[in-house]
Amino acid sequence: MSPPREPFAAAPSALQRATLGTTPPASRTPPPREPLAYTARKPSDAPPLVSTFDAARVAKLQLELDDAQHRASKLLEELSSLRPAMLELEAARTRIAALERQVAELTGARADVGGDDLRRIKGIGPKFEQALHAAGVRTYAQIAAWSDAEIVDIAAKIGASADRIARDAWVASAQALVAASQ
Repeated sequence: MSPPREPFAAAPSALQRATLGTTPPASRTPPPREPLAYTARKPSDAPPLVSTFDAARVAKLQLELDDAQHRASKLLEELSSLRPAMLELEAARTRIAALERQVAELTGARADVGGDDLRRIKGIGPKFEQALHAAGVRTYAQIAAWSDAEIVDIAAKIGASADRIARDAWVASAQALVAASQ
C-alpha cells in the first residue's frame, strides 16, 4: 500500500514529474475508452425525399396555387375597370356632404357633428342616440315637435316604451334645450 496522502494535496504538474523523474501511479490514470459503436446508413437505406402520396399532394397544391393566381389576376383586371366608378362615387360623396352642410345651415341644424347631442336629454344614452339617428332623429327640434302618436311610432322603431319616453320627459327636455340654444 501507498502511504496516506494529505486530503487536499494537489497532484504534481507535468513539469514537476519530469524533474522528479516520477510518473503518476497506474491506478490514477483513467482506463482507455472503447470507441462508440456507429453504423452509418447506406444512401439506399434513406427514405425517398418525396413519397408518392406527397407527390400527389404537391401536384394538387400546385393546381390550387395556379387557380388562385389566375383568380387574383382576373380580380385585378376587374378592379382596374372599376377605378373610374370609384372616383365618381368619391366625388358624389363629397358633393353630398357639401349639400348636407348647406341644408343644415339653412335649417339651423348642426352639420359638424351630425345633429345635436341627444344624450343631453335625460334617459337617452349612446344606444338610444344611435337608434334615434338610425330612425332619422338628429336634433332637439325634431324631438320637441313630437306628438303622442309620433312618440309611440318612434318608441317602436328604437325598441323603447312610449311610457319611458313620457316618464323621462324627452319632449319637454328637448323643448328646453331648443329654447336655450336660441
